[in-house]
Amino acid sequence: MQTLSLEKLNRRETLRDDHVGRFVELASDWRSIDSAVMATVTSHKTAAESFLKLVCSDVQRAYAEFVGANFRHHNVWFPGNADALKKGMEDNLRQNPGKTLEIKQTIEEGDRVVVMSHVTFKPGDRGYALMHLFRFENGRIAELWDVAQEIPADSPNASGPF
Repeated sequence: MQTLSLEKLNRRETLRDDHVGRFVELASDWRSIDSAVMATVTSHKTAAESFLKLVCSDVQRAYAEFVGANFRHHNVWFPGNADALKKGMEDNLRQNPGKTLEIKQTIEEGDRVVVMSHVTFKPGDRGYALMHLFRFENGRIAELWDVAQEIPADSPNASGPF
């Protein structure tokens, strides 16, 4: 009798003994569970990335699609409510219509997502290294923290910010 392993399930091997029916049932159950888990795991990550990309072109839509009713943020330059930060983002977008955001990496754990990105305000701009930490509640952004670091022209660190 052969033993079942995740490696065999991943490769979708077929067992050639009396337990083929059971293997197929186990593989099917495993893939169903894996798909459900992956859908949950990627939903917050996808929402955080989509929100950040969208605020670079349509702040109103980004808030309507992704931000929860009781949203709060921790940006020290604005009052802690959604309207204040949204207005700040709209003002920034009006002042910087060539703004771009490139996501460098995203990490998700439970209801938290961290996104590292590079934002520039105009072509040729060195820009800023950004970290956004999102907390999700009921599939919407409930809380947001952000930290920015200007990218200097002459950094002693050859590795750079990313």
